[in-house]
Parts: sequence; structure tokens; C-alpha cells
Amino acid sequence: ETKVAARPLKGLSIENERGDLLRLYLKLALYLNEPELILKRTPYLSEEVFSNPLTRELLGLLFYRNADFVKAYELIEDLSTPNSENIKGNIYLAQGKLELAYAQFKVALNRKTNSQNALERIIPTAWRLNQWNDGVEFTRLLDNSSDKQLEKLALEAAFLTKNEQYTEALDRLKYIVSETKESAPLEVNQLYAYNSLIKEDKKNAFEYANRACKQQDAYACWMRSHMFIWEDFTLLSKREDKVFENVEDLLSKYTTEFTPNPIKETIFVEQRNIEELEDAQIELIPTP
Repeated sequence: ETKVAARPLKGLSIENERGDLLRLYLKLALYLNEPELILKRTPYLSEEVFSNPLTRELLGLLFYRNADFVKAYELIEDLSTPNSENIKGNIYLAQGKLELAYAQFKVALNRKTNSQNALERIIPTAWRLNQWNDGVEFTRLLDNSSDKQLEKLALEAAFLTKNEQYTEALDRLKYIVSETKESAPLEVNQLYAYNSLIKEDKKNAFEYANRACKQQDAYACWMRSHMFIWEDFTLLSKREDKVFENVEDLLSKYTTEFTPNPIKETIFVEQRNIEELEDAQIELIPTP
């Protein structure tokens, strides 16, 4: 019922409001996701309003929510609050500037080490930038509430795996499996199978590849099938030489190396002659 709740904002002359009451209206517009009801009155705000950092931060967030990144950045550029640093990082993300966004979210975390807003943005950015070690540390700062604990541990296990800390990753995964029993998510089974493969644990590599395969993961099914074929498939994970030395790349052969050579048709009987013979036999055109 946000439209009903936003009725007090319609037609409101926010330029006549001051201090906490003005900020209350700005927060209400943010909470109800109705920034345009406030922003159309911003040209009438006094200089006094823009001199207040808290008010300016809220206005910057409203402009950001309305996808007006230029005005949002102009309002918060010289602010150093955790929220303003997060908004700057969000603006960089929207522009695809991942390195700048990553640095900006780090600044936000320096301002407030447990900022969940900053953590929820810096963690996927760290993944995209291959910052595995940082990702491990950031996931440990996430909210540790009971309903999010397993999700947090799975995310930490993913970063540990990419950081080649396989034993530590398996410790997290074992705990998740013990808590979820047979209903572990696909991603957990994928990670468990991969880490077990790297650690040369044939039993668990097969067990969790089998579970992931039942959850319709094609790679896990491929891995499971090869564990039937090879005596010890786990040894292949650390093998540096090629398993097959001379493998013909059929895909390249039939795509890049293929020279079109159209088949030449040899005409033994003209089609026109056949048509004339058929016409003569069935007398399509009656003889006068």
C-alpha cells in the first residue's frame, strides 16, 4: 500500500519545512520509493538546506534512486559518511567502473566496518575482480544471524575454494551439510565435489558429484561418469601433462579449416523434356 502511504507527500511544499521534519519527509520518500514526489520541489530549497550534510546525503540518495547520477554525485562528492561513500560506489557500479567502485566500498567500510550495505556490494565486486583473499575477509563480516549463517558459510567456502584454501572450504561445507542433511543446495554439493576432487577424496568426490548430478548439474554428471571409467579420477586434477597427446579438434576442423566445395550436379535428362513427356502421356492439353 505504498501509494496510499505516500499521499501526504503529494502536493507537499518541502521548501517550507526545516530540520528533522524535512529529513523525515525525505526518508519517507526513500522508504516508499517515491523520489519524484520530493525531487520536483528541490529547485525551491534554500541554501541553508544544502549546507546540512545529513539533508544533502538524503537528497543525494533520492537523486540516485531516481537514476540521476550526476546530481547525486554533485550533492555527496565532498561528504565522507558511510552512506555517501556507498552511494559513490553504487554510481561507479552503475557506470561499470568496478575498480573505482571496489575502492569506494573499501572507504565506506573504513568509515563503518560492519556496514552491511557496503559488504553486500563489495563482495560480488571482489568476486568479479578476482580478489579472493579479500572476499574471504569480507564474508566473515556479514550478518551472522541464524537464518543467514549457512548462506554466509557457503559464500565463504566459495571464496576459500577460489583462493585454493581447500581444507578450510571443506570445513565450512561439512558444517552446512550436517545442518541441512540431504537437502543441501546445488552450489554446496558442487563445491563439496570439487574440493574433494582436489583433495583426492574419491568417496566424497563421487558422493557429492552424484548429489549435484541429481540436481541436474551437467558438469557433475560428467564428473561422476568419468569416476566410473578412471581407476582414480582424483589424480587427474593435479596432472600437468596432457592426458591425450594427439587429440583432433573436430570443432576447429569443421568450422575454421573447412573449405566450401559445392557438389556439381550432372544433368542426364532435362527437366523440360520430362515435363513434355508427362504432358503427352496424360494429355493435359486436349488435341483438337
